[in-house]
Amino acid sequence: YQCYPFFGYCCVSAELTYVTMYVLGHATIDGNGKLFIDTITFLLLCCVPGCAIKQIVNVSQLLTSTNAVATSDANVKNKQS
Repeated sequence: YQCYPFFGYCCVSAELTYVTMYVLGHATIDGNGKLFIDTITFLLLCCVPGCAIKQIVNVSQLLTSTNAVATSDANVKNKQS
C-alpha cells in the first residue's frame, strides 16, 4: 500500500486480465478481427504480470490475517483457562 500507482496497476490489471480473457474466449476472426485479437492479446500480455503480483499479495494478506485471527483466538482461550 505504500506505492499507490503500482497498487493501482495491480488492481486494474487483475480486472482487465479477466475481461480480456473473456473477450478472447468469445472473439471471432472476420474482417478486421485479426487486428482486434492482436490488440486484446497485447493488452492481456501487459496485464498478466500485474494480475500475478496481485494474486501473490492476496495470498500473503490471507496468510497474515489467518495468523492474526488464530493468535487472537489462542490468546482469548489461554486467558479463559
